[in-house]
Amino acid sequence: MRSAVAATLLALAYASAAFSHETEEAFAEKIRTYILANPEIILEAMDVLASREAEAEVASLLATSATEILNPDRAIVLGDPAAPHRIFELFDYRCASCKAGHPVLEAFVAENPDVAVMVQQLPILGPQSDRAARAYLAVFELGGAEAAARLHAVLFDLAAPLSTSVLESVLSELGHNPEAVEDAMYAAEITARINANKDAALALGAIGTPVFVTERRVHQGVATMEVLEEMLADLRAN
Repeated sequence: MRSAVAATLLALAYASAAFSHETEEAFAEKIRTYILANPEIILEAMDVLASREAEAEVASLLATSATEILNPDRAIVLGDPAAPHRIFELFDYRCASCKAGHPVLEAFVAENPDVAVMVQQLPILGPQSDRAARAYLAVFELGGAEAAARLHAVLFDLAAPLSTSVLESVLSELGHNPEAVEDAMYAAEITARINANKDAALALGAIGTPVFVTERRVHQGVATMEVLEEMLADLRAN
């Protein structure tokens, strides 16, 4: 679409040079005749304009609403944490689409060592989702990134509903004190972090999970390898 518009503009530029000896009125008439003979260029130009306006709107929203999302602190990291480029995923432990798309993310970071996918909590699918997100963040606070990563792996693959008793069992098996973790789960800092992610996602127009965010782009829904490559190419170019 954009290439067609560019070709049209180039043709008009050549026409301008060829008709420079003519009056402004005569040149304007030639342009008018060309457009009437090729009305599709108006629709193409409108599409380009709409796309640019949408990109500008996303950039504005990201600049004002995505500070928390783009913070790698406490994220689950796929790939090299020191990679120069980062794509952030908002996910929910009960999100089937998030789990289905996970192998693509793993393959993507394996093929592109200059990017890491930073997975952030967006628990929007009910109390079990909230409980899992809070448990992960609490264990991160109490035991650090490695302990939180081990808990994440269990929660991500968990098939049973995450009731309070199931969570206590999981925490005990991993060597944590369930009571201490539960106390930390509802600390003001963790509540604030979860709410900040929810507010930012809402401001960006996200209505579900997964959501993929960079400093320049937002993609809602499962990301194919092609979408991820496009997001990375955009990061590499800037």
